[in-house]
Amino acid sequence: MTPLLSRLISVAASVCIFSAAWFCLWSISLHLVQPPELAVLLFPFGLRLGLMLQCPRDYWPVLLASEWMLLIWLSHQVALAHLPLLMVGGVLTLLPVALISRYRQQRDWRTLLGQGAALIAAALLQSLPLAGQQEMLNALLLTLTGGLTLAPTCLVIWHYLTRIRWQSLGPALISQPVNWCARHIIWYLLLFIISLGLQLGLPA
Repeated sequence: MTPLLSRLISVAASVCIFSAAWFCLWSISLHLVQPPELAVLLFPFGLRLGLMLQCPRDYWPVLLASEWMLLIWLSHQVALAHLPLLMVGGVLTLLPVALISRYRQQRDWRTLLGQGAALIAAALLQSLPLAGQQEMLNALLLTLTGGLTLAPTCLVIWHYLTRIRWQSLGPALISQPVNWCARHIIWYLLLFIISLGLQLGLPA
């Protein structure tokens, strides 16, 4: 298989998987937040940001273009308001993600703090185009909530898939005890509690 064909298959698979996950998370968000444009800023934003914080830069345009195609499609289906502002906000979130990706840390807590700072900055930039409108505070709280809910999940899954040495399935593997990383679980639970607090603090 040629490198170009392999790359095309990888891009096509990424578009399909991300689009399906994005739409499912938007449907879930729509049950929690009524305006469809604000539902985009809850879990779909957290998914895109969490993946961008972990994946190589080559896939950022794929994720952003997939989200734009879904936003354009949704604007025709449910009359999505503020479509250009949502797209501009998506581009602005690339700034903190690009900045933090240049300073990858080996230590887990530094990586987590850096990505947390990038998440807060991205949430501010995503809601910045809505400045002067009634939905700006809601947009900021929703992006923070979605980011704090899904970005740590993406970090845990990415860490598991890329840093754990895989072994073939067999009797020797089954007899080994499960190696739990307590610090990862503690950090994830702490971020989940913060995210839950933000959800309970959302305006009516």
